[in-house]
Amino acid sequence: MKKPLPPYDPVRMEEALRAGCATCGVELGAYAVSQLDAYARLLRDGSARMNLTAILDDRGIAVRHFADSLSVLPLLLEEAARHSGRAEPFTVLDVGSGAGLPGIPLRIALDALSLAKQEGGGVPAPASDTTAVSAGTDSPPALPRVRIRLLDALAKRVGFLEEVIHTLGLADIEALHARAEDAAHGPLRERFDFVVARAVAPLNVLLEYGLPYVRVGGLFVAMKGPDPADETAAAARAVSLLGGRMEQLRSLELPDPEGGTASRTLVPVRKQNPCPKGWPRQAGKPEKAPIV
Repeated sequence: MKKPLPPYDPVRMEEALRAGCATCGVELGAYAVSQLDAYARLLRDGSARMNLTAILDDRGIAVRHFADSLSVLPLLLEEAARHSGRAEPFTVLDVGSGAGLPGIPLRIALDALSLAKQEGGGVPAPASDTTAVSAGTDSPPALPRVRIRLLDALAKRVGFLEEVIHTLGLADIEALHARAEDAAHGPLRERFDFVVARAVAPLNVLLEYGLPYVRVGGLFVAMKGPDPADETAAAARAVSLLGGRMEQLRSLELPDPEGGTASRTLVPVRKQNPCPKGWPRQAGKPEKAPIV
């Protein structure tokens, strides 16, 4: 018999969500909060049917899933602003998306930013209805069209992602069913401006999964824990071998749902050269025999 779901209070979820996002420089408006609340309910319902996540309480979902996912939004927007004059969309890939994290919260926040920008041309929307990101400047960065793809190896999870996309009415986002090692040798190879991986795997493994998808000049971001020093040192050869260059790490503190804070680190790797032929290796190999 499955354990009953923990209690869910949308007010407590919103409070924890806003507190968590504030530490990342993200201020959510009513539209984004409403969409994330609906996503939380779908996540809880989906987890009762399949193995999506063990974190299903209101504060846990708010901070450990949603605020953590949105911690990468300022970096994504910095990258997107570099391509604001380009005709084609800015492309994002969430490798090993699982339950849709971080890709779906990012899509929701980007939609909210677009709505706020559109409303800015007329009567300003109330502050509670808009979403904003601290950019360190008086003017927010230009926001080009952003297209997101969610990649996962399990068909059931991809089915759940498609359900969420349909139910929330999200556009410019697509769920793809494939193993990361396999799809990187097809049409998706080196096609993305921004690739993110939140999966629980060592950095040298994540790099082999994700860096082959990044176009030259683009950015791969691994979302890691409080002190990835050992991982970054162990991944030096993988970074070089796969055509990358590690950039300055970005650290932040998220409020822990149980009290205190939890440290997170974003590890950005710039793609400098095409990934050599034959990488990534066949499915299962990166995890069983990591690049050292």
